[in-house]
Amino acid sequence: MIQPNAAESADATPLEEALAKNVEATEEVKRAADELTIVRAVLDKVPDGTPPEDIELAAERAGELEEDLSAAAEKLEEVNDALAEELKVRGASNG
Repeated sequence: MIQPNAAESADATPLEEALAKNVEATEEVKRAADELTIVRAVLDKVPDGTPPEDIELAAERAGELEEDLSAAAEKLEEVNDALAEELKVRGASNG
């Protein structure tokens, strides 16, 4: 049974929203990192005479993966902000 995403729930607490975003971002980062590892391995073993189109496609995919990782990093920033705000509200701020 699939549970509704806590970030989409109108009555979700900031910590629930942060957790949902963090889980999503973590999975995105894992997928992108796995794909980027494959792309890099392929590019490292490009034999002489490889069609430039193949190399270009691999380079484009690497760029797309970098964008995916950047988007995931932005979500993680949002999580950090939400957690910091919740800690401030709860009076547990270190600063």
